[in-house]
Amino acid sequence: MKDYRFDNVYATKASYKEADMDEFRYNPLVEALPLPLGREETMQSLMVYPPYSESDRDRPYEWRMEATQRIISCHAPSHWDLDISTMVSRCMRWGYAKRNPLAKEYAATLAGNYNTLCDGSLNYHGGYHAAAQGFSIIGVSGVGKTTTVEAILQKYPQVIEHTVYEGIPFPVTQISWLKLDCPKDGSLKSLCIEFFGQVDLLVGTQYQKQNERRTTLDVMQIRMSQVCAHLNVGLLVIDEIQHLCASKKEASQAVLNFFVSLSNTIGVPVVLIGTPSALKLLRHEFQQAKRGSGQGSILWGRTEQKSPNWDL
Repeated sequence: MKDYRFDNVYATKASYKEADMDEFRYNPLVEALPLPLGREETMQSLMVYPPYSESDRDRPYEWRMEATQRIISCHAPSHWDLDISTMVSRCMRWGYAKRNPLAKEYAATLAGNYNTLCDGSLNYHGGYHAAAQGFSIIGVSGVGKTTTVEAILQKYPQVIEHTVYEGIPFPVTQISWLKLDCPKDGSLKSLCIEFFGQVDLLVGTQYQKQNERRTTLDVMQIRMSQVCAHLNVGLLVIDEIQHLCASKKEASQAVLNFFVSLSNTIGVPVVLIGTPSALKLLRHEFQQAKRGSGQGSILWGRTEQKSPNWDL
């Protein structure tokens, strides 16, 4: 795949790989994604070594002290990396399985989204089957949750531009993933504004400017779901969800309910990342717990000493 520019934004021109599963076959959104890697290939692709040379030992003391900071860029993947990489792959592919732009249901869903804006409610209008399943990663601060997820996401081209598929004109933009940080005040409106801002940076739109003033939260949520459908967002990652605990109970539940609605109406899998303080929030509502663990939940604790991961 070769990078090129369109509308002053970098994107990746779609290169299709024939899918070997019936559910993914003839779905350009899936076939434009990189093929899943084997276990060893996955581990090697996520290994990050800092620059090093034997001659560095002969460098002056001051230089070597500066070079110790290079350890921050080092990443040795563990079994968590492998599990999360597999779960991210499943989320994206199966989330797109029922969202094939070549299927008649695609147009029906876009029409339903227009009706949603008119009637002012985020409801399921048919088209996509609500089969998207996300997962949650809960772990102590500094254990490597965000670093691991970001390393895995970087293996996927974030913006894919389609032009022709199987000889058929196919002018479609695909955002395979978006990662947002939950605002410290737990505000859903701030989260929506961040979403629009990131989309603007990726595809050159002006959604943030259109929505940050005199726009109600309900309209923001509807427009956010429309953007997800129109730009074929494959995965939405929400980090620092423990910040929801700082908001009022009703506000935090509203955010989680919105994530569930997004999965139900559009079919976008949602990955939630947070510290153990977010557990009480996720467990409070069974609906969120179920939707947040469709691919399985990860409780990432500190690495035990005298274990293979500790040795690694």
